[in-house]
Amino acid sequence: MMPKRRAVAKAPPRHGESFVFRRTDGPQAWAVRFDSDPVLLGVPAGACDVQVSGTASDLTLLLWHRDVTGSLEMRGASSLLSRYFAFVPLS
Repeated sequence: MMPKRRAVAKAPPRHGESFVFRRTDGPQAWAVRFDSDPVLLGVPAGACDVQVSGTASDLTLLLWHRDVTGSLEMRGASSLLSRYFAFVPLS
C-alpha cells in the first residue's frame, strides 16, 4: 500500500526517519526507513526513532489511520508517528 499512497500524494522531505512495527501476537517485526525513494523496508536492525508494538490487527488499523493508540505500546520519539502518516498519506 505504501508505494501507491506515496505516488498519489506529495510527501514532505525526509531526513532518515526510521520506524519499527512489532507484532505482539507473533514473531514478525518490520522496519521502515524514510531516507530516499523508494522507501527502505526490511527487518529491524539497530536503533530506530519510533517503535510501535501491538497485535497484527491493531497495527493494521493504525496504518489505515484508525484510532487504536490506547492498545499500542510506543517507544522513542512518538511525536514522529504523525510524520509517518505525512510520508504515507491515505490519498
